[in-house]
Amino acid sequence: ATVLCGGSAKCDPANRYIAPTVLINAPTDSRVLTEEIFGPILVIREVDHVEQAISVVNEMEGTPLALYIFTTNKSVCDKVLDACPSGGAVRNDVLIHFASSMPFGGLGTSGYGNAHSKWSWRTFTHERAFMYKPCHSAFEFGDIRYAPYGKYGGMSGKAFIALVGLLPEIPVLRSRLLLATLGAVGLGFGVATYGPAGARTVLADMISLVAGSIDFASGALRSFAAGMR
Repeated sequence: ATVLCGGSAKCDPANRYIAPTVLINAPTDSRVLTEEIFGPILVIREVDHVEQAISVVNEMEGTPLALYIFTTNKSVCDKVLDACPSGGAVRNDVLIHFASSMPFGGLGTSGYGNAHSKWSWRTFTHERAFMYKPCHSAFEFGDIRYAPYGKYGGMSGKAFIALVGLLPEIPVLRSRLLLATLGAVGLGFGVATYGPAGARTVLADMISLVAGSIDFASGALRSFAAGMR
């Protein structure tokens, strides 16, 4: 490699000084191009066109933590971004993305996950999925969710798949809040209209109505399933 400036001769260990060094066309198997550089050393590789520059980057082992693209042409920048994977990228500057609130992190051999702001939280936490099915026969859907899936003239499997796509998610907390709100409204209406004794009757009627509706839906579904047998 050609030393354009700096070099070991300009360094001063006694004063802990490392001279900024620029190398031209260092061999691809040299340590400065195969190991991570922690010092003021810049390696310049001469190329004839942007496609050759892309090849040089992609032929290097591993995935870079950062990709710095210096160009006044947006299409050239976009071409390099599309062709060269990296943890992060900056156009016409260096390291500035590390000082921002944007996600900073590597890719593949340069690391996983991102740091900074909410990105750190998302990297070091786990989003656990949870689903809830009410424990009631109405939600068994006439046994179409269970094998064998050729029941009811061979339509049970297809019916179950279609049903899953049509039914909305059951908002457990919101449904509880809704029932509590309806109960409170009904209790208040009963107290205001019929007095404390009558309020209990109104609330009991509301609970019976909800339970009856669920039982009716379950019975209707079972009857429909039986008719398809």
